[in-house]
Amino acid sequence: MSFMKKILSSVGIGSAKVDTILHGEDFIPGEPIDMTVKIVGGNADQKIDGLYFSLHTNYKQSFACEYDDGEVEEEEVENVATLAQFKVSEPFILSAGETKEIPLSFDLPWHTPLTIGNSEVWINTGLDIKRGKDASDKDFIDVKPGDLANSLFVALEDLGFEPRDVECEAIPETSNFPLPFVQEFEWVPVSGPFHGKLDELEIVCIPEDDCLDVWMEIDRKARNMGSFVQEMLGQNESHIYFTVCEEELSNLPDQLHELIDNHL
Repeated sequence: MSFMKKILSSVGIGSAKVDTILHGEDFIPGEPIDMTVKIVGGNADQKIDGLYFSLHTNYKQSFACEYDDGEVEEEEVENVATLAQFKVSEPFILSAGETKEIPLSFDLPWHTPLTIGNSEVWINTGLDIKRGKDASDKDFIDVKPGDLANSLFVALEDLGFEPRDVECEAIPETSNFPLPFVQEFEWVPVSGPFHGKLDELEIVCIPEDDCLDVWMEIDRKARNMGSFVQEMLGQNESHIYFTVCEEELSNLPDQLHELIDNHL
């Protein structure tokens, strides 16, 4: 490399570019994401110190804001959470104009939220270039429910419920949950045995490798900021907790009907 090209490379002129190509359209928590990372060299040779990834989502946080006149209103802010991050390559030299394609795969974390409603999930791919301009790429992905969550949703639909709203909401730092938020699903009865008997169901699903933990609130008419999260975390005895496992799926609609009916 000439002296001038070294100077250009160190200040990031003609830097490498990176593009992540995902193999597939829909992804399920706990299952692998296969992809190819394409790296194209710039106008000069560059040392790439590493290839790194991070997985992110958005969630909302509500807080009380008191104004000078004493009025208190609820405010919302949009936050970004990092679900996972890792580095996957050793340093290497990328020649000027060179193209590298690196096949990679990683498991989507179990607690990745579904991309329903306003929830978004994306992958950031980056090249670590010392004293240079880091190259990066951002790819949004669609996250679909696994078999257990899908079976739960189908059972609710069979009972006459429809999803009304899905939000990722902040939880207290003292909750000991691995993420600063949970994804909350609101279902309303539009037909079936519970139409006219309750207003809505609030559900939070926590998937594991072989079961689905579910917190459910029935007929919650009055909503205070953070109330369902507090109930879910055991600060209120009115919430319902149950687990959905593979061997129980055939009886899930009847069990769900009985569970809801017993708590009306």
